[in-house]
Amino acid sequence: MAVTPALKDKRLTVTVTGKRAGYATVSHTSRTSKPVAPGTMVSATPGLSGSSRIGQKIYAKPGTWSKGTKLTYQWKANGKAISGAAKSSMTVTPSLKGKRLSVTVTGRMAGYTTISHTSRVLKPVALGILSAWTPKISGPARVGSKLTATAGSWSSGTKFSYQWYADGRAIKGATKTTLVLGSAQKGKRITVKVTGSKSGYTTVSKRSHKTAVIRAR
Repeated sequence: MAVTPALKDKRLTVTVTGKRAGYATVSHTSRTSKPVAPGTMVSATPGLSGSSRIGQKIYAKPGTWSKGTKLTYQWKANGKAISGAAKSSMTVTPSLKGKRLSVTVTGRMAGYTTISHTSRVLKPVALGILSAWTPKISGPARVGSKLTATAGSWSSGTKFSYQWYADGRAIKGATKTTLVLGSAQKGKRITVKVTGSKSGYTTVSKRSHKTAVIRAR
């Protein structure tokens, strides 16, 4: 017989009965077994995939467990449980910068001993990489006109700062999204540098292409 979860902690016996024509029927019962112990499930140490970098996602790969096993997950930072991080994947947040991540997978099944395995520990969480675009300048290249800088599509939540240049030299005080061209810019080409910053991410600067030579009014 297969020992099922319903028999856990019970003591088993077997009775053998012998019958033969012309003979008295005889039964004998075995000795009583020890209490039925929990089964031992097939389990595995989880693997990891993805990047331990802020803004990226990492995934737990539980491996092969006994059929019917219910798995739960707990992500950890420097060995301590991360609140709310109890799914098979997690997004690395700025609060985890410099910490070493791992995941513990726990398997449960009726009648079996609960088992937990913890993955290897990843390298310390690194700064995220901003998604950045080269800015564009719009507006007439003429003294008295206004130029406008468009940053483009960067990572959500990025904060921007601006610096305008004339022939590669910073224009003093020109740190807004727009620039009104003065006589000092006549005959020069204008560019703008956009710098993006976000908590937990590497700061990135992108410079636009040059405008046409600035004409007189």
